[in-house]
Amino acid sequence: DFVVYAPTKTFGIPMTSFRNYACDPQSSPQLSVNFGSDTNPNPTPKTISLAQSPAWCTDGPDPIGPVTTFTFGGSEVQISGACPGTDGRECKRSTPALVKKRFGYITVILPGTAAHPSPTHIEIYSTGLSVAEIRAFVRGLVPAK
Repeated sequence: DFVVYAPTKTFGIPMTSFRNYACDPQSSPQLSVNFGSDTNPNPTPKTISLAQSPAWCTDGPDPIGPVTTFTFGGSEVQISGACPGTDGRECKRSTPALVKKRFGYITVILPGTAAHPSPTHIEIYSTGLSVAEIRAFVRGLVPAK
């Protein structure tokens, strides 16, 4: 049992899907909500994919490199971004410009509560968002009612 968070800042990007699924038969359920679309016929310039579960469900896109961290809900939030080049190798660092131009990958584990003791593992994929917009999105997450 884990806390589910709802976004309050989506920058006017429309919600395009919501689903609850298991990554594999032995795993916990994962809630996934998408805002915007990067596929035809109606791609949007910005997209956000928010996934939440009581345990890590998937690993991030490759290759990525760290950009910055900040604190939210008492936990460290890691913002990573696409690596320069397209050779598929990991990089020591990405940049805010690559986060906005290509993609961002954000992770945080928020602590459980007395009512919902399991921590919430949150993964966010973004396209077209700046680091400041990503921070605002994360800081706008509130426990769903």
